[in-house]
Amino acid sequence: MKKFTKLVSVIFTVMLCLSAMCGMAAFAEDTAPVKITVKADKDSYSQGDKLKFDVSVSNESGNAIDEVSIQASLPDKFEFTENEKYSVKLSANETKKYTVSAKPVVKNGSDSPKTGVYPPVLIIAVGGIAVILAFKSKKSKQIFSLMITAVLIGSLSFHSFDTAASAADAKELTVKTEFKYDSKNETLTLKAKYEIPAQEKTTEPATDPKPSQVLDYNKQALRDVTGVSNARQLGGYINTEGRAIKQNVLLRTGSLAHITDDGIKALQEKYKVSDIMDFRYERELNPNTTDREIEGIAHHNIPMAPSKARAAEVFSNDPEKFAKLQELSRNAVKPGGSIALTIFQAENGIVNAHNAVEYFKTDEAAGYFRDAFEIFLNKPEDAAILFHCAGGKDRTGIVSMLLLSALDFDKDIIMQDYMMTNTANAKQIEEVTAAAEEYTDDPELRYNIIYSAAVYPELMEENIDYFTKQYGSVKGFLREKAGLTDEDFAKLKELYLED
Repeated sequence: MKKFTKLVSVIFTVMLCLSAMCGMAAFAEDTAPVKITVKADKDSYSQGDKLKFDVSVSNESGNAIDEVSIQASLPDKFEFTENEKYSVKLSANETKKYTVSAKPVVKNGSDSPKTGVYPPVLIIAVGGIAVILAFKSKKSKQIFSLMITAVLIGSLSFHSFDTAASAADAKELTVKTEFKYDSKNETLTLKAKYEIPAQEKTTEPATDPKPSQVLDYNKQALRDVTGVSNARQLGGYINTEGRAIKQNVLLRTGSLAHITDDGIKALQEKYKVSDIMDFRYERELNPNTTDREIEGIAHHNIPMAPSKARAAEVFSNDPEKFAKLQELSRNAVKPGGSIALTIFQAENGIVNAHNAVEYFKTDEAAGYFRDAFEIFLNKPEDAAILFHCAGGKDRTGIVSMLLLSALDFDKDIIMQDYMMTNTANAKQIEEVTAAAEEYTDDPELRYNIIYSAAVYPELMEENIDYFTKQYGSVKGFLREKAGLTDEDFAKLKELYLED
């Protein structure tokens, strides 16, 4: 009976210590403000497949993280093709996404042994030795033997606590994901170290993060550029470095086909515009839509257009439809003419929100982005650049997003700038929405009709997420696909940001 009681005591002690180990490890994991998740793009890979993993690094605290240095590791049979190592900075409550890619290689020898087996074996061994000691002790030493048992296993608990606590305190993380390759289980391991800036390492209560800048359309609107829709400037936007865009040097608008003489005078004399970029293509231009010529300002046609291929497909084989389009375009300035044109284009797939998103991911669009940045980079001193498309919302919006990203603006400011179109076009959106609801019950057709006047946040979100996922960041996309360099980014800041 006494032996049974002693055995129960030993088992209870072991269970208590193991529970403490698990609790401490969970506590340390919850304490760490950085969270890393990694997911394979497929559940199983066949022999020869390229591996691809989506990695998200999140800062769930209210403090900025100075740097997260991450290194990925795979068994020897694979070699990395992209992002084996990377380092990022995270503001409060921010998440950044990356892609890790690898391919299998042929190597001699067996796979490396799996790790992570030894701590449980050690615990069992030490626990067993402690139990034997307890049972072989004399009566006078039974209590002492039980104490040895508790101390030996307890030391492992404290070691576990110390290791887990250091993971939170010394800012070290390890994340693993399992995947199948050629029907065998494999493991991708991510190891990360991160630092919180010194000023944040205090015992003072954490303060709420600084609220983001709230943009005001009334401060950005170019009311003196009359006869032009959605006319505004980017001056005053504050980037992640605390630097603001200079006032009245970056202007974004709708087309200049109906700009007034006073509007032209403002562009020439007040804003000193040196270059105008027009992102429309030839089929969009007719006597009612072509920009007015403005003396002393260079006009550049950069014909990016998600509808270009679709328009060619529709109209090349159907002269009657093309004639109809021309007629509707000529009458667009008449009451109701603009809505009739929009409905025709939406029904024929010329205006399509999804196509616009996909187009901006293409190499053709990237070439036009490079053309636009060449003009941004060569702005004369004390001059302004104006860029526009038809409504100054999507093509203009994507170029604005790329430029703001190049100038180190965060996503919140980019989205506010993009969504400001809905404030500028509020009356037009109301009219188009009413017409769409009256014309059709088809939700997709309504969506595309209203898209002619409005912007949808999910469209810009999709482009930003795509660039970030594929290239690490929007700036990564500009480097790889538009050919911008660090020197280009520095020059853009010099030209457009206040000191």
